[in-house]
Amino acid sequence: MYFIGIDGGGTKTKGILADRRGNILSEATVGPTNPNSAKMERIKEEFGTLLQTLKSTSGIHLSEVAIVFAGISGAEHPAAKGALQLALGSLFSENVKVVITNDAITALYSGTMGKPGIVQIAGTGRMMQSRRSIQVQWANRASCRSPAQVQSRMALITTKRWTV
Repeated sequence: MYFIGIDGGGTKTKGILADRRGNILSEATVGPTNPNSAKMERIKEEFGTLLQTLKSTSGIHLSEVAIVFAGISGAEHPAAKGALQLALGSLFSENVKVVITNDAITALYSGTMGKPGIVQIAGTGRMMQSRRSIQVQWANRASCRSPAQVQSRMALITTKRWTV
């Protein structure tokens, strides 16, 4: 069982493929996947290139992936989130769970490790997110080098929740 974590932005998108222990087997970076800065057709192409690179550099077939967790800037609007879900979800079989969230959620989690907190993003886009509590409680901050790694860990957490 394998997991993909995606950190999507207005300039670039990074993805990692990891095993159930969190070992990174492959990393890739492609162009923008923020629906506010790129057309959905291009976003789907970028997702396709990302997945093809992860597949070819790891030797893992995408049918072996259990969950894809993507934190995408611009995914806070329900219509954008739905379009991203369709674009990314269409690249996998029905048995692969694809979770889309705004990148502020994963930024908050990577900074607080599941504890209450606030994150403010002031980059290409601007966003503030807070949580009184976050349901997920598992990750090792020292071993997470990037937001995509946090998202891969969140995919692991999500799997544990749905399989319990």
